[in-house]
Amino acid sequence: MEKIIGINPVLEILRSDKTVEKIEVYKGTKKDTIKEILNLASKRNIKIFYTELFELYEHQILKFMGLYFKDLGTESLLEVVFGMYQKHIEDEYNIKYTPVQSKIVDETHSNKYFSFSAPTSTGKSFVFRKLIEESDKDVVIVVPSRALINEYFDILNEHFTSSDINILTFVDKINTNYATRNIFILTPERCKDLFKFKNDFKGFSALLNKIKSFDAKNLIIGLESTSHYGENLINFLFIHDFKVALINPLQTSHLRKANIRDAKNDNLDSLNIAKSLVFTKLNFVSKKNIECFSLKKLTRFRSNLIKQRSKAKIQLISLLDLLFPELQYLFKSKIHSKAIYSLLKKYPSAEEIAALKDDEISNLLYASSKGHFKKEKSVELKSLAKTTVGIKDTSISLHLIQLIELIELYTKQIKDIEIKITDIVNNLDTTLLSVPGISVIACAIILGETNNFENFSSSKKLLAFAGLDPKIRQSGNFNASSCRMSKKGSPYLRYALIFTAWNIVRHSEKFNKYYSLKRSQGKSHYNALGHVAHKLVRILFTLIKKDISYQEEKLE
Repeated sequence: MEKIIGINPVLEILRSDKTVEKIEVYKGTKKDTIKEILNLASKRNIKIFYTELFELYEHQILKFMGLYFKDLGTESLLEVVFGMYQKHIEDEYNIKYTPVQSKIVDETHSNKYFSFSAPTSTGKSFVFRKLIEESDKDVVIVVPSRALINEYFDILNEHFTSSDINILTFVDKINTNYATRNIFILTPERCKDLFKFKNDFKGFSALLNKIKSFDAKNLIIGLESTSHYGENLINFLFIHDFKVALINPLQTSHLRKANIRDAKNDNLDSLNIAKSLVFTKLNFVSKKNIECFSLKKLTRFRSNLIKQRSKAKIQLISLLDLLFPELQYLFKSKIHSKAIYSLLKKYPSAEEIAALKDDEISNLLYASSKGHFKKEKSVELKSLAKTTVGIKDTSISLHLIQLIELIELYTKQIKDIEIKITDIVNNLDTTLLSVPGISVIACAIILGETNNFENFSSSKKLLAFAGLDPKIRQSGNFNASSCRMSKKGSPYLRYALIFTAWNIVRHSEKFNKYYSLKRSQGKSHYNALGHVAHKLVRILFTLIKKDISYQEEKLE
């Protein structure tokens, strides 16, 4: 280490950006002479040592600090007083603590959270070994480097010889069969492993044990909304009366982009979630939110089933093009009726249908269609079956039967889901159902996708989420007079709003007039529906936020 002597050389160094560890001030140096040095050192947080002054009083200082207790003779009143102080501490704590150590013990016992700093040889490690020994809970010792892990491991192993205490340097080496508690010696990087838990009851219970010591009323748990991954945890925490806030991933994304470094990892993501909890308005998970989560899953599953059923129906038509192409021309839109499905499941080829008696066909169709198909239709069907250009292929016929069964299964599943959706919507007692033309399913989609509108502070943000906001086309003085909707965001919500907009046009006089006005202005059907949807969203937003029912007469 380089040592510089002299006022002017030291001043020159302090005025530069060079690193200075400490400044030593010796006897005879006038304070006025080094005033600037002291000011500069103070501003740069540089240590200042009055060397000769310390050496003069070193003996008494050390004794007063209580860094060393020695059986010395009483040479002064100070030593007598200090000896009495030492005896008092020993009597109170039943151990020879220094004043500094006794202060640490008091603070740790009287405060749930505490922090302190003390110089080397203060006896911090000794105090905490005693505190660990007295504790009946798990302890985590965080060290700055891996080198210190082994040092602390050896020290603690010598001190704690009981088999019921695990002294661990890795979180994943816990011996739960014999040990009742654990002492972890970890670096900050390894500490995060303490908070890993499995997605099962045992893992959730472990998490609960870690956080139940906190005050549930003042504790806020933030979770980023990540598809289905966090829903089990949300439900678990909600059941145990914790306040859980769902964070929009867009919020954490914006915070991450605000950093100078473009970095992403678990630590930074957790930090951004914590920042969101501090700086953004929070919506805590409620019973209604839990039901909205269910609606979202059910409506999306229903939508997926409808798509799968539509694909199966298209496949069915392609098979009929091979087996009996004339059938779909005879029945047209009724090809996917229960009656035709019953006929084809029993007789999956034109040849089998042609071989039937007239009464057999008519009775089957009449019964399965509840009297809709008359005998004339049966005669015409048999005639077409005899002259068909379709092929006979048992493998295709088998495929046909299985497709029909699959379509019927899809239909049953969709109906079961719709029953469940209806029950949940009715339990929510939402004011949206007061709007004329809004179906229970559309209402469920809107509530599920928006989380009962709690994720939105304005109707404009809701429109943007649905992708109903117009694209911005602007450059310099140019502003596009008409723009298409962005169609970004939730397609499920957008479908429900457009579908409801068309329904409300047919059920509401004022909405019908508004739609007609837009059509008279040259807007296309879908463009006019988009305008209706905008108006509808503003009304729905008001109904939810103010908890009021729809009133046609108050509509502007």
